[in-house]
Amino acid sequence: MMRKRTNGWIAVGVVLAALILCLFLRLTSDRIASSRGEQTAAERFSTETLTNDSLSLFLPSSAGATGETVLSFRQSMEQTLLNDSILSGGGRLYVDAYSGFAPLGVSTDRGSVQAEAGYVGGDFFFLHPFELLNGSYLPSEPIDPMLILLDDRAAWTLFGALDIAGFTCTVNGERFTVAGVFRSEDDALYGNAPRVYLPYEAFGGENAPPVTCYEAVLPEPVKEYAMGLLQSAASSYKENGIFKQTGSRFELSSLLNTLKSLPQRGVRTQEIAFPYWENIACVNEDRCALLLFGRLIVYGLLLLSALILLIRYYRTMTRAVSSFFRFLGGKIADGYDRIRCRKYYKNQKINNKKENSDEE
Repeated sequence: MMRKRTNGWIAVGVVLAALILCLFLRLTSDRIASSRGEQTAAERFSTETLTNDSLSLFLPSSAGATGETVLSFRQSMEQTLLNDSILSGGGRLYVDAYSGFAPLGVSTDRGSVQAEAGYVGGDFFFLHPFELLNGSYLPSEPIDPMLILLDDRAAWTLFGALDIAGFTCTVNGERFTVAGVFRSEDDALYGNAPRVYLPYEAFGGENAPPVTCYEAVLPEPVKEYAMGLLQSAASSYKENGIFKQTGSRFELSSLLNTLKSLPQRGVRTQEIAFPYWENIACVNEDRCALLLFGRLIVYGLLLLSALILLIRYYRTMTRAVSSFFRFLGGKIADGYDRIRCRKYYKNQKINNKKENSDEE
C-alpha cells in the first residue's frame, strides 16, 4: 500500500515538473520573441478599429530599388486602400521605411572610422527604435538632410564622448551634423565595425547605394491582406525579391512552419544579403521553433504516459468510477427518500390538526 502511494506521488511530481518545464520554455520563447523593437511595430501602430501586420521586402544589390521606386510602391498601395474603402479615421493608414547599406568613411579632427552605413528613409526609426544615448533619431522627413546618427563605437572613436548632439563630422568631403548617438548591440551579427545612419536624401539618391530593404506596417483587415497589398505594389520584384511577413513570425502557425522547413532554412538560392536585424530575427525564430519542439515533446510524453496509465489501470479505474457513481446514486436516492418522508409526516401533521379542529 505504501509503495503504491509512493509511486503515485512520484507520478504527480513528474507531471508537475513537466508542466513547469513547458511553462519555462514558453516564457523563454516569449522573451526572445519580444526582445527586439522591430517585432512590436505592428502592435504599436495598431488601433482599436484597425489591426496591422509588419512586412519586409529584401532585394539583391544588383537589382535594388530607388527612392522613385519606393514612391511608386506607396502610390500603388494608397490607391488599392482607397479602392477597398479602408479608412484610417483621420490618421495614417500605414508606415514604411527603406534602406540601403555600404561602407563609409567618417572623420573628425580627433580621428576617423570606416563604418557600416545605412542610408535610410521614411519612418525607419519607428520600425527600428534603437536605444538612444544622446540626441534624437533622424527625422522621417528631414528639413536638413545633412544629419548623421552614430552608434557609441563611432562616437567614442570620432569624439571621445557620447554627449555630442550638434557636433559636426566629415563624410565624403561634406560636413554632417550629429543628430544623436545610439547604443550598439552586443551581438555577433551586429558586427565589430561601427554603424552610422544617414538620410537617403543626403546624396540625392545618386551616390547612395541601392535600396535593398523595404519595410512597412500595413492594414490587415483580413488574413494575408497586407502581404497581397505589398506584393501587388512590388509585383516587379516577385522573381528576385524575398517577401516576408515579419510581424507574425513568432505566432504558433509560423513557428510550426519554421519547424517543418528547419533543415532547409540555411539553403539560399537568391543573391540577397539580409540586414543584421533580420539575421538576428531569423536566429531568434529558429530558437523559438526549437523551444516549441521541446514543448511538443513534453506534451507528447505526458499524453503517452496518460494513455499508458489509462490502459494499465483501466479495470481499476473503471471499478473506482463505477463505485463512485453507485455511491453517489445511493446518496441521491437516500436524500430523495428523506425528502419524501419529511413531506409525508408534514402532511400527516396537517391532516391530524384538521381532524382535531373538526371534532371540537
